[in-house]
Amino acid sequence: MDCVTQLLILNAHSWWETIRKRRSGEALRWRDFCEEFEERYYSWKHRREKEQEFLDLRQEDLTILEYERRFQDLATFASTYLPTECHRVERFRDGLRQELRMERFRDGMRQELRMILIAM
Repeated sequence: MDCVTQLLILNAHSWWETIRKRRSGEALRWRDFCEEFEERYYSWKHRREKEQEFLDLRQEDLTILEYERRFQDLATFASTYLPTECHRVERFRDGLRQELRMERFRDGMRQELRMILIAM
């Protein structure tokens, strides 16, 4: 078992060094790491399924916190749809239950929501 673990560690380390060299001079964020990781270790089919889950995501019975966590988890599979922070906020808002969407944004919660998304 130790041998297998060591091989996995070496493989992961080698992969990460390749990414760092390819993107040298560029500040790598957590989102960048997640995208690189998913591209390497998830199949194309799996990524497409997760992308569709993101596109279909709605708050429905979830709490706002549960919805926000799910949104963040799936957003890495759908970066094409979130080119800017504004797109991210709009997509998040559009998935909220109607009554929350209207109440939160009518009362000026948009800036607070934007700050929450930036902090993630």
